[in-house]
Amino acid sequence: AHHAAVEKLARDLAAQLLIAVDTEADSLFSYFEKVCLVQISTRAVDYLVDPLALEDKTSTMALLAPLFVDAGIEKVFHAAEYDIFCLKRDFRFQFANIYDTMIAARILGWKNVGLGNVLQEKFGVALNKKMQRADWGARPLTDEQISYAREDTHYLLALRDLQIDELEKAGRVEEAREEFARLAMVEPTPRKFDPDAYWNVDDARKLDPACLGVLRELYRFRDTQARKEDKPPFKI
Repeated sequence: AHHAAVEKLARDLAAQLLIAVDTEADSLFSYFEKVCLVQISTRAVDYLVDPLALEDKTSTMALLAPLFVDAGIEKVFHAAEYDIFCLKRDFRFQFANIYDTMIAARILGWKNVGLGNVLQEKFGVALNKKMQRADWGARPLTDEQISYAREDTHYLLALRDLQIDELEKAGRVEEAREEFARLAMVEPTPRKFDPDAYWNVDDARKLDPACLGVLRELYRFRDTQARKEDKPPFKI
């Protein structure tokens, strides 16, 4: 059933010239972070795709891959780099024709470029800030989470329209497009643990050698434990 639903979604989206995209991941709650939700909006409909609910996640998510590499469909993100990084890492997606509302806001010299601030200023919409720290890997998702996730992409196409006008007036569309093209190229780097980064712990440099040795061992133990429990090291 899931496979057929995502197949139909992919077909519907293939007919669009513009789609808005966002993802939610669980980096605050796990060591091996993963994409927990993909939000996609057209001008008429908001869709939520839940990779954690799919029986065969890899082959079902692969149905959406052609959309992201299709140069005929513009994908609008806010702060695209992290989303692209995660979608490449988890699903091997490739990207063409990206638009990033955060980069455009920077180029236009907007003071606050965070999505919450921009939506408040331009559309009078208040995003639920506390949802940014929600556990997106937990199921079922709450009604609050679902409505927050929808709002993340719901206004992006209208925001893009407004920005394109301003970029054209300022003669900076080309500059923006060059920045967006660079984004499509970001490559995910696997998470690496640096066993010597204990030096960066606050006040580490004030410790005597014996205490520093203890800190080093604790620092390494914490990372091993975090992997075992699949929790971020700061929660150990």
